[in-house]
Amino acid sequence: MKKITELTEQEIYELTDTQINVMVNLAKAENGVKFTTQPRQPDYLVENEKDCTVYGCEIFEDRLVFQSIEELNTVLALIRKSTTKGRLEYDWNKLGNDYKWFESGLKKKYSYSGDPLEVNTQSCFSLETYTKTVDVARHNKKLKEAYDKELKEYEASLKDNKWIEDEIWDKVRAVRDKYWTMQNLTRKFKYDYLPIAENNETVAMGFLDKAYSLTEEQKEYIMANYQEIS
Repeated sequence: MKKITELTEQEIYELTDTQINVMVNLAKAENGVKFTTQPRQPDYLVENEKDCTVYGCEIFEDRLVFQSIEELNTVLALIRKSTTKGRLEYDWNKLGNDYKWFESGLKKKYSYSGDPLEVNTQSCFSLETYTKTVDVARHNKKLKEAYDKELKEYEASLKDNKWIEDEIWDKVRAVRDKYWTMQNLTRKFKYDYLPIAENNETVAMGFLDKAYSLTEEQKEYIMANYQEIS
């Protein structure tokens, strides 16, 4: 099969999309491109749903949660009422955490946090369900990691050789645009300007040229093809 650079514009214009894609693949092969197919999403095993709801707050983080929101509220009420509550602080840059001091009151974990005793709700697994789920989840995780790796390699391959495809398709699009333009001009000549000029080709061409500033190539194409065009 000829390369795109070996074809005339007319031959390029007559190419089908299938022929162009064959030409693209040939160019890729000549440039040492590895042909890869897009990886298929793995068939993941069905994992158990989270079956447990717990309640906590910012100051406890995940170290202390309750399955009963009533019990949590009881604990928080005692903390709120306490007059001796506080926390230990230290300055790592000065003396490190061997020298801590007591500071009264509660501190937000982050400057943008709300009430450090505000209740939050989380869904999680019970130990029984987690035990049943862990092997399935690990299996699915390995499948996803392998899939993500293959997909990354596939996308990198497409990116690396896209210039080959672009080079051919840019040429095809340029030729198609050129011929479509000349065909449209030919139809205007035949159906708009010739009737006005009473079928005088010279007069009709003059009208069309004034309107569209035709090139010599366009004029020649129009005169050669206007009788057959529909």
